[in-house]
Amino acid sequence: VSCEINKEFKIFILLQAKFDMKKYVFLTSSIGNMGGAQMFLSNKVEYLRKHGWEVEAFFFNSFNEIKIPNLKRFENNCIPELMYKVQSYSSSQRNAILGRICSYIKKDGGCDMIVVESLLTHLAFWAELVAERVHGIHIVNYLEEDIPVFSKRQIDFFDFKLRRRECLNASKKSLQRLFKNFYLDEYESFFFVLKPFCSNVIDENDEINIDLKRADYTILSIGRLDKPYIQTLLNELICFIGLHPQTRFNLIFIGGSADGYVEKKISSLFGVLENVNVYLLGYLYPIPKMLFENVNVSIASSNSVLVTAELGIPTIVIDACDFHAIGVYGYDTQNKVFRTIEPLRKVSELLNDVLLTDKYANAKPVIGNDEFCADDVFSGQLNFLKTVPGDNVYYDVNSAFSRKECLIAWIRRNVHSVLKRSNKK
Repeated sequence: VSCEINKEFKIFILLQAKFDMKKYVFLTSSIGNMGGAQMFLSNKVEYLRKHGWEVEAFFFNSFNEIKIPNLKRFENNCIPELMYKVQSYSSSQRNAILGRICSYIKKDGGCDMIVVESLLTHLAFWAELVAERVHGIHIVNYLEEDIPVFSKRQIDFFDFKLRRRECLNASKKSLQRLFKNFYLDEYESFFFVLKPFCSNVIDENDEINIDLKRADYTILSIGRLDKPYIQTLLNELICFIGLHPQTRFNLIFIGGSADGYVEKKISSLFGVLENVNVYLLGYLYPIPKMLFENVNVSIASSNSVLVTAELGIPTIVIDACDFHAIGVYGYDTQNKVFRTIEPLRKVSELLNDVLLTDKYANAKPVIGNDEFCADDVFSGQLNFLKTVPGDNVYYDVNSAFSRKECLIAWIRRNVHSVLKRSNKK
């Protein structure tokens, strides 16, 4: 009898688990290399799986290496077609792409709840169509710093999502960046401020085999090398180093570009300067702590700022919009992405202040309290799901694009595809 009871109990548990199946699906640009979006995805995937969710992530950028171990489970989920806007495909092509994604989502049978989260604005239109097909909830959570300009028709889509409380990243600043001239004061009633969370990327024990040459100062840059501010930063570094020909500098870059073009450009730019040594380390995860021992100043944007600021290294923050310095984090700014009241500063000026004067030597930095544990941050995001309607009502994505917009997008996609194939030959 005891065995029969145990057997029935196990069956009940299995059936209950099946009934409570929840699946969370991400649409993102890449799971390879290393960046803020990959770190966010990794942290949220870890949290969701720990709390009983099945998780899938689909992406469109190929990769040389997946740096974050728990993202390797998605390596076969590359959908290259998602690189292009939804309006650049014919109806039949679009249906074929959606069919591949949705069949993979449903491969394990039905789910009690499916949530689709889009991490780029152009993927939001794709995600809405995916959610409609699988009868799920689509949450818009755009993470890009440079948001494109959308037409009024497309803005109506984001207005629809916001009013349904289906925009996760809905602070005043982020919504102003999204809606631009279409922003309305009434959007304030739909705010949901997304707390930042970035797990530690520093390894206390790892060693790194880099022979840094003797230098008077070591300058570090952390961040992708194909970010828009990089060209302005390189110009400022050239300017500053050129003004001090008798001073020796080490320049360390952590991060890379998609095709290696920026790395070649950096080598070419600084190769003609005799007083600088350049170290292109590519994507590192985790970053060995010993690498920071000789760093005098760091330059970064977004959450990369915290990596060095929390180690006590003066860290110059770059504005993601105008590409110039906001200030030194913890000293004259608490902003990590965009300036508010801070005046526009040149990086070369701040390098001079940090390295060649005593302006920051005796001051004590005030580091903002951006540290939250994963449970606090992501439990809030899951609680956010309780505020969405969940009534299987979706936006008519086809209505967001005129015939002219579809034609232009179709031409651009095909031209880009041809150029891409020719570059590979």
